[in-house]
Amino acid sequence: MQLAWIASTEVDIVAAALTVHSDRETVMDFTYPYFYEFSSIIFKKSDPDNSKWTRLLDPLSTTVLILVGICLPTASFILCLLENTNPFYNKRQGKRGLHNMSDSFWYMYGALLTQGGEHMAASSSGRTLLSCWWIFCIIMAATYSANFVAFLTVRKNKPPFEDIKGLIAQDEYKWGIAGDSIYESIFKDSNLPDRKLFWKGIVAFNKTDPSVLNSETKSHIEKMLSEKYAFIDDHTGTSKLVANNCQVTLLPTDIMSTYAIGLPNNSPFVEKFSNGIMTVLESGHVSKWRTNYWPYTSHCAEESKTEAKAIKIIDLQIAFYLIGIGILLSLMFLICEYITIKCRQLLEKKDIITHPDIPVRHIGTISLTDHAVHDY
Repeated sequence: MQLAWIASTEVDIVAAALTVHSDRETVMDFTYPYFYEFSSIIFKKSDPDNSKWTRLLDPLSTTVLILVGICLPTASFILCLLENTNPFYNKRQGKRGLHNMSDSFWYMYGALLTQGGEHMAASSSGRTLLSCWWIFCIIMAATYSANFVAFLTVRKNKPPFEDIKGLIAQDEYKWGIAGDSIYESIFKDSNLPDRKLFWKGIVAFNKTDPSVLNSETKSHIEKMLSEKYAFIDDHTGTSKLVANNCQVTLLPTDIMSTYAIGLPNNSPFVEKFSNGIMTVLESGHVSKWRTNYWPYTSHCAEESKTEAKAIKIIDLQIAFYLIGIGILLSLMFLICEYITIKCRQLLEKKDIITHPDIPVRHIGTISLTDHAVHDY
């Protein structure tokens, strides 16, 4: 409405936070700018406690974890193959050792946890592979331990994106701008790839959620606080929200906002106001007034510091989850082993009934005396 008034010369001056733009220059004149700043992306941070259960995996990237997961069974299989095909061994049938895939896997897994296992390779080929695997395990353990300690004691919450390019690349947050504002003109008419994609996303969101182009900044703030939503607005106008709400984050963009006083086209006051603004700027009064009347003190300074912090139970919750998972898995294996033994005993009893001529001293068990005799 202000622009319509000044274009029709109903008013002589617009003293407001008016951004200079080429489209507005066609209907009005601007004085010398009195303030510059980059606009900001405003969004609500995710609760860091929601992702702390994955802290045990954070020191290593997903790619590294996948490669380790591939290397473990692969190395176990190669070791088992080497031990099985090596002519160094004789008379090992029925015995346990690294020629058994199960024993080979558990040994390699134990080595990865710097513990090793019960069996050891006696052949040169097996020991060569194991020595290389141990060096790999030492490097992984040292790297992981150092990073894990750093992740536990020194942490700084990282935003899900850092600029407009990162915002349009993710699919967790929706985004929007104030409708009928200067930002709509900037993104709608821009030829820059990131800004074109940003506007394309707004158009898509607007089909199901018209609030992404609501003209009221308050509406965008309420939407941002209630859901995963980000919007772009003037930094100064929303900076106080960050100071009073530690859940809100402001990230700078590459959009420079230039503020000036608006006057009708060919107004005789343009030069006079411009000279006055330059005098005030050169004297430093604008900076002084900003400091005195718009103090910005963040109450969330402690959260943004990168410093050592006490480890809480929630930081180590995954360790307790692993204990619970281990107990459940062990109980499942116990049940499977119990069922397997029972089925084997039933099959042996059935075989005895069908072949009564075969002498049997024990059913499903081996005496310790016989075991000792066979061993020696």
